Amino acid sequence: MIRLPKIAPFWVLQVVGWAAYGLISFVGVLPYVGLAPHLDSVKSAFLSKAVFAIAGIVCSGVMGIFYRRESLRSFTWIRVVPVAILFSYSAGVVAMIASNGARLIVSGKPFTTRWSEFFGGAINASAVFLAWSACYFAIRSYRELEKEKRGALRANALAQQAQLEALRSQVNPHFLFNALNSIHALVRENPPKAQFAVEELSEFLRYSLVRSKGLDVPLSEEVEILERYLAIESVRFEEKLCVRVEVPPEVRDIRVPGFLLHPLIENAIKFGMQTSTLPLHVCLTAKRTASSLRVAIANTGRWVIPQNGLAGGSRIGLGMRIVAQRLEQAFPGRHRFQCQERDGWVENVIEIQLEQAGGA
Repeated sequence: MIRLPKIAPFWVLQVVGWAAYGLISFVGVLPYVGLAPHLDSVKSAFLSKAVFAIAGIVCSGVMGIFYRRESLRSFTWIRVVPVAILFSYSAGVVAMIASNGARLIVSGKPFTTRWSEFFGGAINASAVFLAWSACYFAIRSYRELEKEKRGALRANALAQQAQLEALRSQVNPHFLFNALNSIHALVRENPPKAQFAVEELSEFLRYSLVRSKGLDVPLSEEVEILERYLAIESVRFEEKLCVRVEVPPEVRDIRVPGFLLHPLIENAIKFGMQTSTLPLHVCLTAKRTASSLRVAIANTGRWVIPQNGLAGGSRIGLGMRIVAQRLEQAFPGRHRFQCQERDGWVENVIEIQLEQAGGA
């Protein structure tokens, strides 16, 4: 079966819209045929309007190319309005030259040196293209607004999925069993440490269950909940786990998606315990440059190929896939997420380009 090439909606609207405009214009001038010098016959009137519609498709198509380029830069009405007026007038002149030229040819009239023969009606024609420009920007603004809404809904869904996945992988019977079993062993051996572990576990669960529904949180809050999780794991593994957290004050107010880093910390402990010589070392560091935030989570050991895909491929672990998707939603086009193994360490690095105002 032969598949026909798909026509862009822009050009479908172009052809339909300008054809409708040409037909309506032709019907509108029919009562005046023979009453004005430039409307001497139905044939010349039809050809004039048809050529104008064709010129409208071509000229507005060229205008659309320039307008789409404008969308790639910072959009300001102060710059767009003069450009739209200039383009609209130029397109109106071109369309009227083509329309009047076709009318003179079919009427058999000689070309004269009067400019009005070609440029007559250019002002009115430019108003048509100016209206087209207004419709173009209105439709584009509406589509961009809808795109932002869809992006926000998708980001919200990913945030909820990430939180639910975190709860599923963290607050499950296995996790609670290990944590409570460690606490039980400490009740007689070291009651103060057991009390500390119970407090950390309760705070971790409270944050996980009743945290604000906001999509992002300060990095300090994200680090705080990670430290509570690491404290619980330290109780469980004791001297087998060494943790280092270095997050300077200048990065703590930068906002990041909630539960963004937890899957990476969980993987560092889970797979590090399987591949590293003990004690396992886990490091969480963050630093800020003039224009970016860099967060790194590293652990001793080796890179483990996820069971559902190949390392470095498109199908990676669920936790890492969620991290990548949430970064793309929160910081589209201004982030980097890299996972690498070197010198006996596995390192996950997140780099975010900060906005001009300094927020993320």
